[in-house]
Amino acid sequence: MTVSIVSLLPPAALALVLSLGFLGAGAMVMQLPTDVLATRDAASSLPPEGAAEPPAPPAPPRYVAMRDPIIVAQEDINGRLRVEMGVSAEDAQEEEVRAVLRDDFAPMQARLAQMILDLAATIEIADPGKFHLREALPGAARTLLNDHFEALGHGRPIREVFIVSYASR
Repeated sequence: MTVSIVSLLPPAALALVLSLGFLGAGAMVMQLPTDVLATRDAASSLPPEGAAEPPAPPAPPRYVAMRDPIIVAQEDINGRLRVEMGVSAEDAQEEEVRAVLRDDFAPMQARLAQMILDLAATIEIADPGKFHLREALPGAARTLLNDHFEALGHGRPIREVFIVSYASR
C-alpha cells in the first residue's frame, strides 16, 4: 500500500505550504534584475542605438511664499479682506525672487493692496455665491509683480501666483 505525502498533510497545512511557496516564488521574481524580466515588446520599444534621448520632463514648479499677507478694508469688498499669496518663479531666478520678496516686500505689499482695491471696484458681482475677486487675483497679481521685478531689472520671472488663503469679514 502506497501512501502519498499529500494525503498525510491536513488541508490547512497543505494550504499553508502552497501559499508560502507562491510567496517565496514571488519574492524571488521581485529580486531578479529588470533585464531578465523584460518582454520582447518592451525590448523592441527601446530606442535604437545612437538615437537622441528624449528631453527630460520639466521640473515641477517650486513655490515661494510671500512674507506677509495683504490686508485691505473697503466697502467694495464688504469689510476686510486678508489674502496670503505665493509665487512660482523661473528656475534661474528663484533666488532673486526669494531675496526681493524677503528684503523689499513693503512697496510690493502696498502696490498689491491697491491692486486688490482697484480690482474689487471694477469687478461686477453677478452671482454673490461666487468669488469673482478671488478668481481675478492671480492673473492681476502676476502682471503687477512682473512689472515690479522688471522695474528692478530682474526681467519678468513670475510664472504663476497662487492664493494660499483668502478670508473676508
